[in-house]
Amino acid sequence: MTEGKIDNIYSLNDEQEPPPTQWIGGKAAGLMKLCTTEQLKRYVPRGFAVSEAFFQTWMNEVLASNEYKAATDQNSGVLSTKAETGHFSESDAQVCSHIQALINDLLLSPEQSQTLQTLQEAISSWPGAVAAVRSSAPEEDGDGASFAGLFVTKLGVSVEHVELALRECFASVFDQKVSQYGHTGWHPTSFSAVVMEMVEPSKAGVAFSANPLNSDLDEMVVDSSWGLGESVVDGSIMADRFIWDKLGSVVLETKIGNKERERRVCASGGGVEELQVSEERAGQTTLSEDELLSLAKLVSSVEAAYGKPVDVEWAYTQQGELKLLQARPITTIFPLDPAMLTKPGEPRRLYFDFHIASDATTIHPFTHMDLDAYWEVWTKATGFGDISHPPDDSGDHLFFNGATRQYINVSATSRLGYSPSTMTKEYEQIDLYAASILKGKEATNPKYKADKLPDDVTFANAWWLFRRMPLWHMYIMKNKFKANPVQCGSELRLLLTTARADMKAIVAKGPTSQGGLIEYVNALARAAFPALDLQCAGAFLTLSVFKELGRQNKAGETQQIRDEAAAMMLGYKGDPLMEMNIAMYHLAQSLPVELWAEYDDKLDDLSDRIQRNVESRASTGDKLPAAFITSWKAFMSDFGYDGTDQLFVSSPRYHEQPVLLLQKIRHSAGTDVKDPEQAMLQARDRRQAAQKAQLDAAKANAKWYKSTVQAVLKRNEALDEVMWIRNSPKLFQSEILSAVRTGVLVCETQLLEANRLDEAGDVFHLKLSEVDRGLCCPELDLRYLIAPRKAQYLRTKRAGMTPFLVDSRCRILKPDVKEQQPGTLVGMAIAPGVATGRLRILKSPSEKIGRGDILATVVTDPAWTPLFIGCAAVVLQVGGALQHGALCAREYGKPGVSCIDMADLTDGMMVSVDGNTGVVTILAEE
Repeated sequence: MTEGKIDNIYSLNDEQEPPPTQWIGGKAAGLMKLCTTEQLKRYVPRGFAVSEAFFQTWMNEVLASNEYKAATDQNSGVLSTKAETGHFSESDAQVCSHIQALINDLLLSPEQSQTLQTLQEAISSWPGAVAAVRSSAPEEDGDGASFAGLFVTKLGVSVEHVELALRECFASVFDQKVSQYGHTGWHPTSFSAVVMEMVEPSKAGVAFSANPLNSDLDEMVVDSSWGLGESVVDGSIMADRFIWDKLGSVVLETKIGNKERERRVCASGGGVEELQVSEERAGQTTLSEDELLSLAKLVSSVEAAYGKPVDVEWAYTQQGELKLLQARPITTIFPLDPAMLTKPGEPRRLYFDFHIASDATTIHPFTHMDLDAYWEVWTKATGFGDISHPPDDSGDHLFFNGATRQYINVSATSRLGYSPSTMTKEYEQIDLYAASILKGKEATNPKYKADKLPDDVTFANAWWLFRRMPLWHMYIMKNKFKANPVQCGSELRLLLTTARADMKAIVAKGPTSQGGLIEYVNALARAAFPALDLQCAGAFLTLSVFKELGRQNKAGETQQIRDEAAAMMLGYKGDPLMEMNIAMYHLAQSLPVELWAEYDDKLDDLSDRIQRNVESRASTGDKLPAAFITSWKAFMSDFGYDGTDQLFVSSPRYHEQPVLLLQKIRHSAGTDVKDPEQAMLQARDRRQAAQKAQLDAAKANAKWYKSTVQAVLKRNEALDEVMWIRNSPKLFQSEILSAVRTGVLVCETQLLEANRLDEAGDVFHLKLSEVDRGLCCPELDLRYLIAPRKAQYLRTKRAGMTPFLVDSRCRILKPDVKEQQPGTLVGMAIAPGVATGRLRILKSPSEKIGRGDILATVVTDPAWTPLFIGCAAVVLQVGGALQHGALCAREYGKPGVSCIDMADLTDGMMVSVDGNTGVVTILAEE
């Protein structure tokens, strides 16, 4: 049935191979799958899939209509961008309504009329003569997205109203919420629907075969209420909730909802009515233990049929029969790497992702090459070059590369004394959110401590590793910087100049002339080593000073001590990150405000225009201010290596995709934006005043505490001469990895020309050595290596979550619940001040935020800095007082609060952010 003409209608209950999903949609395909599974088919009500062929005529007419064209022409092209950002206006909703109104007047073809007659005859024979009409779009109920609740569902549909119900379901394709969820803009695909026998339930609801609240694969969650399950799905009532242990077949938790209303099919004429539930019945549990057990067995069978966690809509009829109304994959479960999973019932391992709060500082997934290149550059350019790669075949190692992140096996390290309790002390200095998870009841549960160490943890391996770690060298270099920071700072600047020149020459030669990609990367690492080595020594010194200042800022004996410590953490001239952001500000300011307004949602067009000016191809009316073009060229020369995820080889750089730079600097456009250079100089003055005050106080007591004066002088020298280095190592690594990327792209071009890759970007799912092998060995099937890695990467990217602590059954560990007032979230104060504004939850620094909005995100790194300029305040999930987000918030004078779970917030809320107390107050939602 997978070839040939597409019919308008297919029976759901035929025991034959279902037609392709693109013909009948995800929901219908799922129901047909259940009907072809022996132990499940009896649970599925009768019904039909109304295929895309039925709706195609209507779809063509809508797409050709003036109303649709008006929504997608050049003047309204911003709508597709709004679909991606989620910011729709009232006028956008009106455009949607005009398109949807067309559908009521579309004519029926003879084939459609025949299909409707078939459906009406079938419905007439069903008990009650009513049906449920549901959407079944091709993208719906898939692995990547569910579109749950976005398309229209019509219940209790009588024979005479089937046509109207199908039209209403089809019209929901053009709803702005669907466009927003699917990021499809105004370019809908085909559509199909399901018409099923209407089940009149006594109780109904939803069951998840894995716990969507924490991703635990061994827990099932059931939500249940009286009557139709739609009130559970749309959240209009508080349903009963049961958490079920699949291994022990017992209820772990029961919460009785209020269930004050129920929906039922009208006794006559079809449709749905809402009825009041008596107080006594509302307080009763909807499911008995036997019913829950039967449902759990059924849901487990559906999960086995799908081979993955599923979301099931179910109902118990008035006669007590259990029915399956639909099933789809759960799209919100964290997709842990398969190699890291343990089998149900086996001891669980606990994994810690240390790249969220440190180093890479990102929640985005790594590709295989990101992990590989990062490790190669870091180990070789910092003197650890003789250390082999971390093992990456499974989670049973102390430290390892997963498919998309790097992890520590905390269950194993706990046997060596590096337990969650130990880690808590470390992370209380770095990030309190991580610390709150690590000290929670779940993380400290003894069940997570491994019975034995991994097989590769032996004395011989430890001794081999210890001998190759340049610990003594690191100690000497740190002391060198500490002894003479002024001389070391001057030496470092010379080394950086030399390294950049050497790296530029290596890039010009390319990987082919240097024996392959691995040798090319090794050459870059050797060129970078002297500069990065000295930078890291300076960074270690700054870290110790910052930690002490952070301690004083948090726990100083007096307010004066705390204020002086806060002042001394800011205002460092020469910091390359601040220099970059100052350059961004001046670049944005050198382009007239009118031009920014003209290209507000057409930055690609502005990028093209800039390129024509840079290449002297611009016509008279196309020319941009000469000062802007001069600044643009200078910026690309100095900072064009940077990008969004700086330590990812797969991340495009400004010099490749200038629109990435435009997305950031637009936040610095306008006359109401404060000059970051002035902010830095003001912060420097406050710092130097605080330094002088402490030095004067030390001198006043010099008779008794002469050593204190020397300590303050030494500390002040470090603050004046070394602290600019704090961001330097990471940005220099970004330069190195940008050079690595250039070489990788050269190899990618060769592989694409040889038809060894399917598309640009696939090369990043290979390791560096595999690229070399692929270029030398035409018989090596690169697509075979890429396919599973790319699939896992895309699954992780779609999931949009990166937990600090997750166990080997996918359970995401969270902090212990805090007691707090309704509408009030208590976190950690990281930058003083109070501000009120509309919350914008961003996942990437390339997204747009309005002037005066509250910036909210999981974690920030240097790429986010330009967004701090125009926002009113900052709310972070991850970030201690010494991390990037906190430092930037204080640098720019923005109130800041961290340790706020983004799951507790909604984009568009009006909130008040109190950076003095660490409190976020929810005022209203959009």
